Amino acid sequence: MSWLFLFAVALIELQQSTGERFHGMPTISVPIKHNKPFWTNPGPFITRRNSHEILTEIPRGGASDYDDDDSDSDQEEEEPVQKKQIKKLTNTNKNKSATSTKRRAQAKQKASSAVQMHLQKDLKSTSPNYRIQRELKAFLNDPPPNLAVKVGKNLRVWIVTMKGAKNTIYEGEVFRLRVGFPPQYPTVPPSVYFLPPNIPVHEHVYTNGDICLSLLGKDWRPTMTAQSIAVSILSILSSAQSKSLPMDNAQHAQNKPGQFQKDWVYHDDNVSCK
Repeated sequence: MSWLFLFAVALIELQQSTGERFHGMPTISVPIKHNKPFWTNPGPFITRRNSHEILTEIPRGGASDYDDDDSDSDQEEEEPVQKKQIKKLTNTNKNKSATSTKRRAQAKQKASSAVQMHLQKDLKSTSPNYRIQRELKAFLNDPPPNLAVKVGKNLRVWIVTMKGAKNTIYEGEVFRLRVGFPPQYPTVPPSVYFLPPNIPVHEHVYTNGDICLSLLGKDWRPTMTAQSIAVSILSILSSAQSKSLPMDNAQHAQNKPGQFQKDWVYHDDNVSCK
């Protein structure tokens, strides 16, 4: 038995040195007492099976032949990660949209509550707000086309939303008017001007928001209303054929908007105010 054992060991060492197995020679399985292999790749190596170490081979290409399987598994792992990231972003956007919708609904409800508060007040005819309350109620009950009004805590300040009428150069554009009622109202006209950032480009609208309109100055009558002023402003926008600034816009643009147009000189449609 000892000579067979020595022959097997010599055969293994010979195969290790040549890197090839003899043709026609069977694989020999013998007991080996050590645990650590004494060879290096590539070439034959010994693995343990049933308490014996048997002679096997790895492919000539070495470990690189198995890289494709690893890369496939990496791609399979990456795909779920990407799906999770997309799902996370989608959920985040949904949450933001839901939050924004909720805030708009709360703001609308708050504004509606403020309007109801103003309308429910029992004001006497001698109250300075009595006339304004009546105008607000009429505006809300029968709003003109492309016009809407909002009121906050202060009844004497309105925000009128104006939408460009169809078949006009401002079609689809949305603007906001600030309407303020001075203590002398209705003896004097309300303070009306456009709010930034969306100020219409018009030959009678200055870039500070002021509007060159005689109804806000010498042609104002106490029988007029804030609603009729808003309708007139929408009318001058609807009749415009082109977008251009007032000729004296550079001199007026730095002024504070909404001042009483007491000393303004009004001209025809071809010339701006001064």
